[in-house]
Amino acid sequence: MEQSPSEQNPKSPVSQFSAYYKNGLFALQRILSPIAKSKQDDLKDANDDVCNQSTLFKFALNHTTMKMEICSCPHILIADDDSFQHLYYQSLFQKSLDFEGIFVSRENLRVQLFFSGEELLQSFQRIQKCGCKELVMIITDYQMGSGKLNGVDTCTQLRSAGYKGTLFLRTSESLKDLKYSHPNFSQLFETNIINALIEKGNLQDGKEIIQSYLKNTSRDKK
Repeated sequence: MEQSPSEQNPKSPVSQFSAYYKNGLFALQRILSPIAKSKQDDLKDANDDVCNQSTLFKFALNHTTMKMEICSCPHILIADDDSFQHLYYQSLFQKSLDFEGIFVSRENLRVQLFFSGEELLQSFQRIQKCGCKELVMIITDYQMGSGKLNGVDTCTQLRSAGYKGTLFLRTSESLKDLKYSHPNFSQLFETNIINALIEKGNLQDGKEIIQSYLKNTSRDKK
């Protein structure tokens, strides 16, 4: 492109202004370029920080929600090899107990029934892995079949495994027979390995004992 005579002359006002203008733009660019880059870096860092915090928040929220959705651990575990006793427990917890003052409503109480101490112990180990605090009571029969854990051994193994909640032995065995089979039977109560002995034949006493302990548990949870 052909330049005008005034632009070809370096001493003309037009040439001098053009040179000044170009030099000024170059200098301004040199000044503003690092500032702009710094602002861009700060904006990127801030955006990354927000994204990271958002990701952590979403992970924490999802983790909490997932745990709430997955955890349906029982409040009470029961072991008894008699199917009729299973019906008794269902009626007790669904109809008979007075739930006023208990930490959970009748509809939301979760009870799991097993036919042996071994099955109950396996369930307790799964609850331990969950790490929740839902389990508050365990009830076990004494004699649950040949070659199976009896109620006393089930109780001692539960305590050894770390169970610290309420633990009842509910049986039709006489106290005399239990002491004969287990010379240290009285010490199991003195050391709170077993919290109470419930006679199967005395339904009213059994109901009152279970109900009383559940209400005491409610006060502990507050």
